Amino acid sequence: MERIVELEDLLPALGVRVVFDHYGDPSLPKASGPVNPYDIKGFRSLIRLLKTGTTWVKISGAYRLSHLDSDIWEDLDPVTLELFEQAPKRVVFGSDWPHTRFEGLDVRPWVSHILDLTEGKQWLRERLFRDNALELWGVNKTQSTCNGDR
Repeated sequence: MERIVELEDLLPALGVRVVFDHYGDPSLPKASGPVNPYDIKGFRSLIRLLKTGTTWVKISGAYRLSHLDSDIWEDLDPVTLELFEQAPKRVVFGSDWPHTRFEGLDVRPWVSHILDLTEGKQWLRERLFRDNALELWGVNKTQSTCNGDR
């Protein structure tokens, strides 16, 4: 995430869509309490880029970033919640499959935890798990390929 600071002025001028995976790769401090996302170098730049309308961030790879021995990696919760708050139209869920170097990892508890963090807001769930990806990849929501239509 630290490198995002260097890209903040350049990316919007390129006129292309940009996706940061793994939350933008923040370096989480080994703290005893909740982290303030704005204390993470590059987080403010990421938020500003998300607000340009051409940048997205994947909620993915939490197990690669967390310092916790857990299956829900709640030390990322403050980052997740702030992304939901500041840029709900620019977050995209990613399972990070095939979990290279973490074979056998079960992300189902984490996915359930992410659903909990949406606090039952159906519109946010639809944005995170479907609508934002459709917009990012330029897929028309009314376009159907389910019945073999192409």
